[in-house]
Amino acid sequence: MRFFLIAFALIATLLGANTALNAQSTAAKAKKLPNFSFYNALNGKVVTANQIQYDKYLTVVYFDPSCEHCEATAADIAKQISKFKNTKLVWVSISDPEPVAAFKAKYFPKATSSSMLFLSDKNTKIFSYFNNLIDTPTFIVFDKNKNQVAQLELPTVADIVKHYK
Repeated sequence: MRFFLIAFALIATLLGANTALNAQSTAAKAKKLPNFSFYNALNGKVVTANQIQYDKYLTVVYFDPSCEHCEATAADIAKQISKFKNTKLVWVSISDPEPVAAFKAKYFPKATSSSMLFLSDKNTKIFSYFNNLIDTPTFIVFDKNKNQVAQLELPTVADIVKHYK
């Protein structure tokens, strides 16, 4: 029994130290926008990162169209859409295209492809393109030089927009 307690304490300590190191190394290293390739959920065409045009910021949103947090965040964004004028939002889901398109229609019916894209990752490649994707929604913000500025899990609108300077 004592062995298990010692082993548990050691594992917990190592996990805590590893998490702290990961947070520091993530902040210290500027990650570049990966050249991802997903499918447009509205028309089925392949979209690569290099094809996406944006001026100031690009925000990749890993989401699930049936996720309560994603729906609440999308509703909040829709109410405060003017705060997102400096970014292009790219919503990416591992769901089939139909629920992704329905999500777009429900929360952003007037959004155009110049301000938002809704992509389906049928092949679940998003996990190889982006690290540490666990929760939905996760917002990954890139600047105009394709450097990662932030990665935010379950954020509020205020948490997100403070990265658009």
